[in-house]
Amino acid sequence: MTEEQAPISPEATAAVKAYLEDITTGKCPTCHQLVQEEKQVGRCVYALPCWHRMYQGKAKPKPEKIHPYLLEQLEQERRQEP
Repeated sequence: MTEEQAPISPEATAAVKAYLEDITTGKCPTCHQLVQEEKQVGRCVYALPCWHRMYQGKAKPKPEKIHPYLLEQLEQERRQEP
């Protein structure tokens, strides 16, 4: 069996799964700290506040901050929609 045909070890599969799970749940895959914002630097995306590199691609847009009063009004309007 060549190296290309060798089965992937369970440890490698678990590591990749944990890495992707951290990214999808908003955690830094290196230090597991909550990511407050993603910063685009060239092709790389970094997690803030820790500045660990997460992946290459496009950073997710920063969510708009909505005043709590307006947020409450939006939720009420959504509940009223049929």
